[in-house]
Amino acid sequence: MPDIYGIPARTDVPLAGKNGETVKQAISGVKLTPVDWNQVMPKKAG
Repeated sequence: MPDIYGIPARTDVPLAGKNGETVKQAISGVKLTPVDWNQVMPKKAG
């Protein structure tokens, strides 16, 4: 069975364990870009 990696959506749930450390390293420096889907979808459909 492959390893499963997950990123908590809540700030009060820390990443922990071996997989948690791997995920922390993988996402270090990653910046999220919020998307306003209500604005995007009408443009895509047209």
